[in-house]
Amino acid sequence: MYFHHVHPKLDHYTSLKPDDFERAIDLVLRLVGPAVDPAVLATFSCSLKLKGPTVLITFDDGYRDNLEYALPILERFGIKAIFFVITGKVVQFPQNNLDSCKEYMTWDELRDMHKFGHMVGAHTLSHPKLNMLSVKDAQREIEESIFDVEKQIGSSPIHFAYPYGIIPQEEPNLPIGTLAFGTIKAQACSWAKKNHNIRRTYLPTGQLDKWARLCEGWREQWFESQ
Repeated sequence: MYFHHVHPKLDHYTSLKPDDFERAIDLVLRLVGPAVDPAVLATFSCSLKLKGPTVLITFDDGYRDNLEYALPILERFGIKAIFFVITGKVVQFPQNNLDSCKEYMTWDELRDMHKFGHMVGAHTLSHPKLNMLSVKDAQREIEESIFDVEKQIGSSPIHFAYPYGIIPQEEPNLPIGTLAFGTIKAQACSWAKKNHNIRRTYLPTGQLDKWARLCEGWREQWFESQ
């Protein structure tokens, strides 16, 4: 699953209020399956077999409201997540004059999250639509953002998420061990079959009445994809 903002005041289709985010986490754990610790992805191989439907929680972009509002809820559930950050937006110091929904996390904050068991991934340098770039420029956006995270966080492999779920004109050359995540645009299938455009889905803002049915459908979809 992927999220962007968790904020009490932001009214946007990519944002959930903290209470709704907590409800979302509770729902997917009950109706889909337990949460996966991202640490298992450090040694992911096509031979990895899960016994049943599970949930991997991810966040895109690197907004500071993830730290302020989402992280405490994740901790209450005992969940570790992957935070895919736009490395060109990561700041040196907190910008206390900005609301956390407009501010990005710092490398120090991301390093602290990593120390507590969360994973930091790459989400390009500037969040472009990669299919609109030349093959060379798309590769640079991906490659250099992965390098930035590896350098700043000090771990590998670094996993990657495509902005908007849009893949480049040509499949990128990814480092060995790197998994690449898409969105609902990607085909639902086993990671072993397609680990460079792994499908992620989401619970739509303002449509809480549909959430349970979506979760039940994802659980069924897991069994169909195996």
